[in-house]
Amino acid sequence: MINIFFNESYFARDKIFLTKQIKYSKLVNPYYWFCYRFNIPISNNFIYSGPQKRINHLIKAFSRDKMFEINKHTFDNHYIVQFDKFGKSLLNDILNNGRKNQKILIGPLMDLDSAKELVRITNQHNNIKILVASKSSYKNLIQEYDFPIKKENVHISPSGIIGEEELIKNQRIERKNDHCLIYFKKRNDAELNNVIRLLESNNITYDFFQYGTYKNNKLIESAKKSKFGVILARTESQGFAIQELLSLNLPLLVWDYTENNYGKYNLTGTSVSYWSEDCGIKFETDSQLISSFDKLLKNINLFNPTSLIEKELTYEKYRKNLLYIFDNF
Repeated sequence: MINIFFNESYFARDKIFLTKQIKYSKLVNPYYWFCYRFNIPISNNFIYSGPQKRINHLIKAFSRDKMFEINKHTFDNHYIVQFDKFGKSLLNDILNNGRKNQKILIGPLMDLDSAKELVRITNQHNNIKILVASKSSYKNLIQEYDFPIKKENVHISPSGIIGEEELIKNQRIERKNDHCLIYFKKRNDAELNNVIRLLESNNITYDFFQYGTYKNNKLIESAKKSKFGVILARTESQGFAIQELLSLNLPLLVWDYTENNYGKYNLTGTSVSYWSEDCGIKFETDSQLISSFDKLLKNINLFNPTSLIEKELTYEKYRKNLLYIFDNF
């Protein structure tokens, strides 16, 4: 049984009073605080970042599960989602509470300096482990940073993004229109223009979604009516928006990005941290765009992205992963 701890700071910070989008306004903070007080998921339209989605998925996955407590010191197993000022203070309280046989899992939300600090702490305490969200993040931490880290102190577990029951419903979505969804996140305009020209030359209409400027519900609506999606994104540690598209059984054409410059480090990565051939077609260079596009359309009815979600990214799988980690500290 596990206590899960997180802080509302990812929702309450960096807002102003007057803005066209209410999710960026301080006026919505009382709504956030009410939801956190009673462990109620935030409306999707008020979510605008990956960390917020992660916390929201935690609430959806575990708030009604008696094996887990949210923000309460009930059990001797502790999962701290964020290693910031809140997480560090909480860890100090746990280490000094006098209770024996405690196990502590921390991550994946932390900055580079905090990650380095946490590595030092795990080397001093055999009851503290680090959680990362994907194999690419694991490789970054174990192989590509210059931290003196022990492999046995790091576990991989992505956040769940959907329940199995809802996922089954999504498998029945019918797609008849020659329509496409474009998801664009921090890539260059030349790549985007190449994709748009290709779609227009094939008489395929499209909806365009740029990271940070769209409503989540609009993205979901478009995914349900589109035949396929095109992803132009930088590297992702998990990539919730893309995984939500896959959970809607939407085949994807992914122009992958494999370089991640973070601080002084040149890291490897990918735009799709979880992927299989059932999800669509993935390619890396401009010269592969047309052939990959043709291959996707030719085989469009053969793809089944929900099979990957069912295997790796449901709330039920998330639960099993966390329990397994604590059973095998």
